[in-house]
Amino acid sequence: MSQRRLWTVAGVLVAIMFVPRPASAYFDWIWQMSGPQMIGITGECRVGLQGRLEDCEIAGAETAGPFSLDPPKRWLALSGGLYFSTGKNAENTDFEAGDEFMLAFDPMFEFITAEGGAGEGKVSLYHGIGATVNFLTGPDFDAFFNGGFKFRPVGLMIGDRFNVSYTLRVYPRGFTAEDFGKAPSSPDNDWEAVHGFTFGVRF
Repeated sequence: MSQRRLWTVAGVLVAIMFVPRPASAYFDWIWQMSGPQMIGITGECRVGLQGRLEDCEIAGAETAGPFSLDPPKRWLALSGGLYFSTGKNAENTDFEAGDEFMLAFDPMFEFITAEGGAGEGKVSLYHGIGATVNFLTGPDFDAFFNGGFKFRPVGLMIGDRFNVSYTLRVYPRGFTAEDFGKAPSSPDNDWEAVHGFTFGVRF
Protein backbone atom coordinates (compact mmCIF):
# COMPACT_ATOMS: atom_id res chain seq x y z
CA MET A 1 0.00 0.00 0.00
CA SER A 2 1.41 3.43 -0.94
CA GLN A 3 2.23 5.92 1.79
CA ARG A 4 -0.48 8.26 0.50
CA ARG A 5 -3.13 5.54 0.70
CA LEU A 6 -1.86 4.52 4.13
CA TRP A 7 -2.31 8.07 5.41
CA THR A 8 -5.75 8.28 3.84
CA VAL A 9 -6.89 5.03 5.43
CA ALA A 10 -5.46 6.07 8.79
CA GLY A 11 -7.26 9.41 8.52
CA VAL A 12 -10.58 7.75 7.74
CA LEU A 13 -10.21 5.34 10.66
CA VAL A 14 -9.44 8.14 13.09
CA ALA A 15 -12.34 10.15 11.68
CA ILE A 16 -14.69 7.23 12.30
CA MET A 17 -13.44 7.01 15.88
CA PHE A 18 -14.15 10.72 16.30
CA VAL A 19 -17.78 10.39 15.14
CA PRO A 20 -19.63 8.22 17.67
CA ARG A 21 -23.05 9.31 16.33
CA PRO A 22 -23.81 9.55 12.59
CA ALA A 23 -26.48 12.19 13.29
CA SER A 24 -23.99 14.84 14.38
CA ALA A 25 -21.14 16.76 12.76
CA TYR A 26 -18.51 19.24 13.92
CA PHE A 27 -16.12 20.60 11.32
CA ASP A 28 -13.45 23.26 10.98
CA TRP A 29 -12.68 24.64 7.52
CA ILE A 30 -9.33 26.40 7.02
CA TRP A 31 -10.09 28.10 3.75
CA GLN A 32 -7.10 30.40 3.18
CA MET A 33 -3.43 29.74 3.88
CA SER A 34 -0.11 29.59 2.01
CA GLY A 35 -0.33 25.81 2.05
CA PRO A 36 -3.22 23.51 1.20
CA GLN A 37 -6.79 24.37 2.09
CA MET A 38 -7.88 22.00 4.86
CA ILE A 39 -11.02 20.69 6.51
CA GLY A 40 -11.00 19.01 9.89
CA ILE A 41 -13.09 16.93 12.25
CA THR A 42 -12.79 18.55 15.65
CA GLY A 43 -13.53 18.02 19.32
CA GLU A 44 -13.60 20.27 22.36
CA CYS A 45 -13.72 19.98 26.14
CA ARG A 46 -14.69 22.99 28.24
CA VAL A 47 -13.31 23.49 31.72
CA GLY A 48 -14.83 26.09 34.02
CA LEU A 49 -12.55 28.64 35.65
CA GLN A 50 -13.03 26.75 38.93
CA GLY A 51 -11.29 23.76 37.34
CA ARG A 52 -14.39 21.57 36.80
CA LEU A 53 -14.92 19.71 33.53
CA GLU A 54 -18.15 21.16 32.19
CA ASP A 55 -18.67 19.68 28.75
CA CYS A 56 -16.94 17.56 26.11
CA GLU A 57 -17.92 17.25 22.46
CA ILE A 58 -16.20 15.12 19.86
CA ALA A 59 -17.39 15.75 16.31
CA GLY A 60 -20.57 17.27 17.71
CA ALA A 61 -21.46 14.31 19.96
CA GLU A 62 -21.57 14.88 23.68
CA THR A 63 -19.17 12.55 25.51
CA ALA A 64 -19.21 14.29 28.93
CA GLY A 65 -21.35 16.93 30.55
CA PRO A 66 -23.46 18.82 29.63
CA PHE A 67 -23.12 22.15 31.35
CA SER A 68 -25.00 22.52 34.62
CA LEU A 69 -28.38 24.28 34.79
CA ASP A 70 -26.43 27.49 35.33
CA PRO A 71 -23.63 27.19 32.73
CA PRO A 72 -20.59 29.44 33.10
CA LYS A 73 -20.14 32.53 30.96
CA ARG A 74 -16.37 32.01 30.77
CA TRP A 75 -14.37 28.83 30.30
CA LEU A 76 -11.13 27.27 29.06
CA ALA A 77 -11.69 25.40 25.80
CA LEU A 78 -9.30 22.53 25.07
CA SER A 79 -9.94 21.75 21.44
CA GLY A 80 -8.20 19.85 18.69
CA GLY A 81 -8.80 18.07 15.45
CA LEU A 82 -7.65 15.99 12.53
CA TYR A 83 -7.42 17.90 9.23
CA PHE A 84 -6.79 16.82 5.65
CA SER A 85 -6.23 18.75 2.43
CA THR A 86 -9.22 19.41 0.19
CA GLY A 87 -7.25 19.56 -3.06
CA LYS A 88 -7.63 23.30 -3.62
CA ASN A 89 -4.47 24.95 -4.96
CA ALA A 90 -2.76 27.90 -3.27
CA GLU A 91 -0.40 30.54 -4.70
CA ASN A 92 -0.09 28.67 -8.01
CA THR A 93 0.94 25.52 -6.10
CA ASP A 94 -0.85 22.24 -6.80
CA PHE A 95 -2.16 20.19 -3.88
CA GLU A 96 -3.98 16.88 -4.00
CA ALA A 97 -6.99 16.01 -1.85
CA GLY A 98 -6.01 13.84 1.11
CA ASP A 99 -2.25 14.20 0.57
CA GLU A 100 -1.55 16.49 3.52
CA PHE A 101 -2.69 15.93 7.11
CA MET A 102 -2.61 18.10 10.20
CA LEU A 103 -3.19 17.46 13.89
CA ALA A 104 -4.07 20.58 15.88
CA PHE A 105 -4.31 21.41 19.57
CA ASP A 106 -6.00 24.75 20.31
CA PRO A 107 -6.30 25.80 23.98
CA MET A 108 -8.43 28.96 24.22
CA PHE A 109 -10.08 31.18 26.80
CA GLU A 110 -13.67 31.82 25.67
CA PHE A 111 -16.44 34.00 27.02
CA ILE A 112 -20.03 34.99 26.30
CA THR A 113 -20.83 38.67 25.80
CA ALA A 114 -24.55 38.52 24.95
CA GLU A 115 -27.38 36.00 25.05
CA GLY A 116 -31.12 35.85 24.75
CA GLY A 117 -34.01 33.42 24.58
CA ALA A 118 -34.30 30.10 26.36
CA GLY A 119 -34.08 26.38 25.66
CA GLU A 120 -33.54 25.36 22.04
CA GLY A 121 -34.07 28.96 20.99
CA LYS A 122 -31.39 30.39 23.25
CA VAL A 123 -28.80 32.38 21.29
CA SER A 124 -25.34 33.14 22.74
CA LEU A 125 -22.67 35.39 21.24
CA TYR A 126 -19.18 34.35 22.30
CA HIS A 127 -15.50 35.06 21.58
CA GLY A 128 -12.12 33.50 22.27
CA ILE A 129 -8.37 34.01 22.43
CA GLY A 130 -5.61 31.44 22.78
CA ALA A 131 -2.98 29.44 20.92
CA THR A 132 -2.67 26.82 18.20
CA VAL A 133 -0.08 24.05 17.92
CA ASN A 134 -0.04 22.13 14.63
CA PHE A 135 1.72 18.98 13.43
CA LEU A 136 1.68 18.55 9.65
CA THR A 137 2.67 15.50 7.64
CA GLY A 138 2.34 14.09 4.15
CA PRO A 139 4.05 11.85 1.59
CA ASP A 140 6.01 14.61 -0.18
CA PHE A 141 7.60 16.49 2.74
CA ASP A 142 9.19 16.05 6.15
CA ALA A 143 6.73 16.29 9.02
CA PHE A 144 6.97 19.56 10.92
CA PHE A 145 5.41 21.63 13.70
CA ASN A 146 4.10 25.17 13.50
CA GLY A 147 2.38 27.23 16.13
CA GLY A 148 0.89 30.63 16.73
CA PHE A 149 -2.05 32.50 18.19
CA LYS A 150 -5.70 31.66 17.63
CA PHE A 151 -8.58 34.10 17.89
CA ARG A 152 -12.32 33.59 17.67
CA PRO A 153 -13.56 37.14 16.96
CA VAL A 154 -17.17 36.01 16.85
CA GLY A 155 -19.07 32.80 17.49
CA LEU A 156 -22.77 32.00 17.73
CA MET A 157 -24.40 29.17 19.69
CA ILE A 158 -28.09 28.41 19.15
CA GLY A 159 -29.40 26.15 21.89
CA ASP A 160 -27.29 23.01 22.07
CA ARG A 161 -27.80 22.12 18.40
CA PHE A 162 -25.91 24.72 16.34
CA ASN A 163 -22.53 26.35 16.76
CA VAL A 164 -20.83 28.49 14.13
CA SER A 165 -17.79 30.76 14.43
CA TYR A 166 -15.10 32.58 12.49
CA THR A 167 -11.50 31.86 13.51
CA LEU A 168 -8.22 33.63 12.84
CA ARG A 169 -4.87 31.91 13.33
CA VAL A 170 -1.75 34.11 13.30
CA TYR A 171 1.56 32.33 12.76
CA PRO A 172 4.84 34.20 13.50
CA ARG A 173 6.43 31.94 10.88
CA GLY A 174 4.16 31.64 7.89
CA PHE A 175 3.77 28.52 5.78
CA THR A 176 5.69 28.21 2.52
CA ALA A 177 5.44 25.94 -0.51
CA GLU A 178 8.77 24.40 0.49
CA ASP A 179 7.21 23.23 3.76
CA PHE A 180 4.99 20.94 1.69
CA GLY A 181 7.69 19.76 -0.70
CA LYS A 182 6.62 22.09 -3.51
CA ALA A 183 8.52 24.52 -5.72
CA PRO A 184 10.16 27.54 -4.03
CA SER A 185 7.82 30.35 -3.07
CA SER A 186 8.27 34.06 -2.38
CA PRO A 187 10.65 34.72 0.56
CA ASP A 188 8.52 37.48 2.16
CA ASN A 189 6.29 35.12 4.14
CA ASP A 190 7.59 36.09 7.60
CA TRP A 191 4.18 35.75 9.27
CA GLU A 192 0.77 34.64 8.16
CA ALA A 193 -2.88 35.13 9.08
CA VAL A 194 -5.04 32.07 8.35
CA HIS A 195 -8.82 32.34 8.17
CA GLY A 196 -11.26 29.58 9.02
CA PHE A 197 -14.83 28.71 9.95
CA THR A 198 -16.13 26.18 12.46
CA PHE A 199 -19.57 24.67 12.12
CA GLY A 200 -21.30 22.18 14.39
CA VAL A 201 -24.79 20.70 14.20
CA ARG A 202 -26.74 17.98 16.00
CA PHE A 203 -29.81 16.43 14.39
